[in-house]
Amino acid sequence: ICGGNDLENANTLAFTASFAAIFSFILIKKRLVKNMNIYKVAFFICIIFAVLTGSKKALIYLFVFFAVYYILKSANFIKSIFNVVVITIVFLGICYFVLNNSFLYAIIGSRFETMISGFAGESTDASTSFRLELIDWGLEWAQARPVQGYGLDCFRYMLGASHPNLWTGAEGVYAHNNYIELLVDLGIIGVVCYYWIYLYIIYKGIKSYKSNMLQSTFTIALILSSAVAEYGQISYFNPFLQCVILIAYALVANMSYRNEIK
Repeated sequence: ICGGNDLENANTLAFTASFAAIFSFILIKKRLVKNMNIYKVAFFICIIFAVLTGSKKALIYLFVFFAVYYILKSANFIKSIFNVVVITIVFLGICYFVLNNSFLYAIIGSRFETMISGFAGESTDASTSFRLELIDWGLEWAQARPVQGYGLDCFRYMLGASHPNLWTGAEGVYAHNNYIELLVDLGIIGVVCYYWIYLYIIYKGIKSYKSNMLQSTFTIALILSSAVAEYGQISYFNPFLQCVILIAYALVANMSYRNEIK
């Protein structure tokens, strides 16, 4: 399954490689494959490809998934707190290494640096600045029609009509933010309907946590990594990312079925 029509697109490679690494990890941990070594090698190769794309979203998918996994994998509260501390230290160590390694800084470090500067209201790169403007414009349009929105895939046309002199032209471009895109297109109703499945998956994962800790942890980590990355990623019309959500739903459905027949 590909992420779209353009396989050479760096963002497409980033999230496909990220989830390939995540699913390899799940298969290894659940011991669902005969030759573990092949999947271990595939896991590290996918991690390398994801990082080398230079995509911020790839690192967000990976970091959120593994952070949630290591926090939730233990039912012991003290151990969970310890895992949070370890993850924080590891995260700071990775940040220090990336920012002080010229090769990694050129690929990904500088992009995160400018992104954080943009969120802090300081000078940033053109891409981050444009994305922040899209959010502001989207919120303005949503205020006019907050409940039902303007129609599916209408964000780009609102942008083209309101700002025809931009580089995007009259055709506009999507919001680069799943929450804003849905809010403008389908209003609050659309946002609630779309993200209800996320809340349902998390709820079912929490409910089955005691009976199936590992699978619940994987499910919650999967859906939370998607939810965080969607601040800078459109997922609702991406077939690959929809398959990820479907897999998470299948995992909780499987747990619910097992609990019912016990």
